[in-house]
Amino acid sequence: MCPPTTEQGINALQQKIRRNEADLIDSALISPLEDVVDHLQNNHPPQITAAEITAITSRGGDSLQQILNCLIEHRVLSSSGGGMYQVNYGPTTEPAWGTSAGQEPSNPVMVIRKDDGQGERKARQKQSKESKTSPLGLTSTVATEQGPRSYQEDAYLPLQELMKGYGVFLAGVFDGHGGAQVANFVSRNLPTVLTQIIRQQFDKGKSYIELMREAFAKMEQLVIAEVPCEQTGSTAGAVLIVNRPDQAPTLVHANLADAEIVVCHDGKARVLSQYQKLKQPITMHIGHGKQVKTAQININEAFGNFDYKQQKLVSAVPYVGEYRLSPRDEFAIIASDGLWNFVTHQEAVALVKHTPPDQAAEALKNFALQRMWDKAQKLFKETRSKPEHRFYPLQSAVEVYREIGDNVTAQVINLNHSNN
Repeated sequence: MCPPTTEQGINALQQKIRRNEADLIDSALISPLEDVVDHLQNNHPPQITAAEITAITSRGGDSLQQILNCLIEHRVLSSSGGGMYQVNYGPTTEPAWGTSAGQEPSNPVMVIRKDDGQGERKARQKQSKESKTSPLGLTSTVATEQGPRSYQEDAYLPLQELMKGYGVFLAGVFDGHGGAQVANFVSRNLPTVLTQIIRQQFDKGKSYIELMREAFAKMEQLVIAEVPCEQTGSTAGAVLIVNRPDQAPTLVHANLADAEIVVCHDGKARVLSQYQKLKQPITMHIGHGKQVKTAQININEAFGNFDYKQQKLVSAVPYVGEYRLSPRDEFAIIASDGLWNFVTHQEAVALVKHTPPDQAAEALKNFALQRMWDKAQKLFKETRSKPEHRFYPLQSAVEVYREIGDNVTAQVINLNHSNN
């Protein structure tokens, strides 16, 4: 959702977007909106198509429409028909509102300035220098439970500093399927892989986003080479927190499938991870002739799952982004879908916010398990009166609980700005 225009002007909103501070914008839209604005500033096209915006942002579907709606609402673009959008460039000098001082603005326009972008970059560099802080007092808690499943397939990587004194911290949660081998392997080896890549590549001017992508690619190679993973795999949610005294703190996030990452910003949930859930499972056929077998999977992103990748049904390319932390960001949550399938993002944030930090992860885990049991009881009552129900003829709520339940793993990272 785009925020309404304020009396301070749409130009102020543009600056908030570029600093990730527009509270009412879906956090998943902030980076793509910034990419579009940068493109328009530096290339000055009179018109642009939805396809071009998709190429700029690597977005499509509902998220593309949200981006277009936001840009149109703030008059950056206006539809000119035929799939084309007119770019509403503003003047190259103030006032941004097109009104005299003291006048009430009417029909505010988000100004895209026809310059080389240098002025904006300098302003951002100045803001970055002014906002540098001493390192965060990072702490974390983790809780995991097998739940109603007959085996535990989740694994986690507790928050840890990768290189002593370097100010780079890594944490993650990994949800295995078909076994725990891949999840356990990734949790044990990702710190070593990422440390090696940072040491080898950082001096070449690569960003932490690029380094995280390379680490996931290398991790996938190691999984395929060293773990029997024909039909075994793992989702992943990982954060790299750059917490150095010479720069503003930054959180680089990466996820495969539904291991989600959320930040509490002013008490509200900002979802950093991105994944489009499948409407139905992916079916794979193995073998030939009478020996053909079928297998199904409910995700299309994972480490491992080699057989599915041979048929190009599953990818190990993560969604990676960067989030600039501010004192308004209180904590981050990384969790497996055993939490997120039963607890909303805002419910999780509200629960952690009102729980002592050292008990936060445990509280999340217990809340998710209670939600599972409540849902199982509700479904069982429905089942008894509806023979067509998918759980008919299960004999008890416990049986339904085993059917719908999952492992739960949650990690809460407290950013502790007050401890600076």
